Amino acid sequence: MTPPGRPRLIERRALFPPRPTGHCHASTLAERNDGTRVFAWFSGSREGAPDTVIQGIFLFPDGSSIPFTLPRPVDEPHWNPVLFDPGTGNLLLFFKTGPTPTHWRSWVVELIAPPEFSAPRELAPGDVQGRGPVKNKPLALHSGAWLAPGSWETQENWRAYVDRSLDGGHTWSTTPIPFDPADFTNPGARGVIQPALWESTPERVHMLLRSTATRIFRSDSSDGGQTWTPAHPTPLPNNNSGLDVARRQDGCLALICNPVSGYWAARTPLTLFQSSGEGFDWSRVLDLETDPGEYSYPSALFARNGDLWISYTWRRQSILFCRVAIS
Repeated sequence: MTPPGRPRLIERRALFPPRPTGHCHASTLAERNDGTRVFAWFSGSREGAPDTVIQGIFLFPDGSSIPFTLPRPVDEPHWNPVLFDPGTGNLLLFFKTGPTPTHWRSWVVELIAPPEFSAPRELAPGDVQGRGPVKNKPLALHSGAWLAPGSWETQENWRAYVDRSLDGGHTWSTTPIPFDPADFTNPGARGVIQPALWESTPERVHMLLRSTATRIFRSDSSDGGQTWTPAHPTPLPNNNSGLDVARRQDGCLALICNPVSGYWAARTPLTLFQSSGEGFDWSRVLDLETDPGEYSYPSALFARNGDLWISYTWRRQSILFCRVAIS
């Protein structure tokens, strides 16, 4: 296929300098109405450590910046922040707490004014498996419904789901994503997690998923996320690491992932693929990282000016931001 437009890397910067000690991971990004770039991630002595916190930074159009650290609602490890612009003018920031993914609680705060957020509240009080978005941004459909791409993890099974809200995130209903267990023969946990969503036309919603079966999986919905086809493998390789998809208003699709086949395989290179429409055919168009090391867990969106914004983990020492022009 012919790519929608060849990309050009026009900005690449660290959101803070690499550190000799410490750990950071799982970034997320958003754009405010005034053009301010907002980023968040978790950091601490290591992933899953009790001292982890949700940190981030505001980058303003005039070149100034303000870092922030969210208050800790509980004295437990913090994980996987997810920024979401529901189109109401106020950004939401979701995150998880708990010793392991099998005991996650989900929290949400609302941006009041940089760098002030509302007090954290539980998204689903009493739930300990982690409701709402688990890594990638929710999707606000043409209908007004919100879809949050989530997943559950145990040592034996990984399961993806979509949380659907019709009332602006106050209540949610969960739809698991079906799959065929015969697609998974690897040792350890088997299944799919961390969906990335887009809507091609009203009510036609699609997802790509991280899997333990060496391939990116896919599922589709024709009724606004109420039901989904069984997740199935695509030709795209997956190293059992996170990915993200962004859609521009003209239908251009961007997928950022590690195109490496293998169960817990290397998290390099980190690569941009392009497609359009329903995203059945993808073209590899730009490597963002190719050196040895870990370059992982991308977050992506198309900014209001049409540029593609990407943030990702750089060797667990920093979060990098890239801006890519696509004609």
